[in-house]
Amino acid sequence: MDDVKTSVREQFTRLYTPLVNELFRYAYYFIGDKNYAEDAVSEAAVNAYINFTKLSDHEKFKPWIFKILCNVCKKQLKNFKNKQIDIENAENRTDSEIDGQNFSEKLETSILLKSALDSLKPTEKTVVMLCTVGKYTSQETAKILNIPSSTVRSHLKRSLAKLKILLGKDFFDEK
Repeated sequence: MDDVKTSVREQFTRLYTPLVNELFRYAYYFIGDKNYAEDAVSEAAVNAYINFTKLSDHEKFKPWIFKILCNVCKKQLKNFKNKQIDIENAENRTDSEIDGQNFSEKLETSILLKSALDSLKPTEKTVVMLCTVGKYTSQETAKILNIPSSTVRSHLKRSLAKLKILLGKDFFDEK
């Protein structure tokens, strides 16, 4: 029995470990707060581990765990009354922690982007996050969200057009 538990743990770890940074980035952009994003990734990992034996095809692990994380993030956002970026924590960071980019510029960009993303409908925001941060195709995103891939493409096109209006064309050209 211990060998089976070890095997499951090793399989889970082998699939989960390469995705940790990607999962965190997704949660951070979705929620906008480092601590809550870390909590969301942890909760998603625990939920995924508990249900790992129910996943019959390990090739589908990545979309499966992203779907779990997406649901955890949505749940956390429902519990938020104030979804602002944690500026107190941000002010304590040094410029060297921001990969050479000026801290105030990075903070301003983050606030603008978070505000623009928050103006989207929840489904639109999720589609943008999965397709841009998660780098999923429309077909993969459709499977995660259980919607047609044509709907994903429509949401993505419409959402990116909204973001372009809100943030300006220059924002997209310099990224």
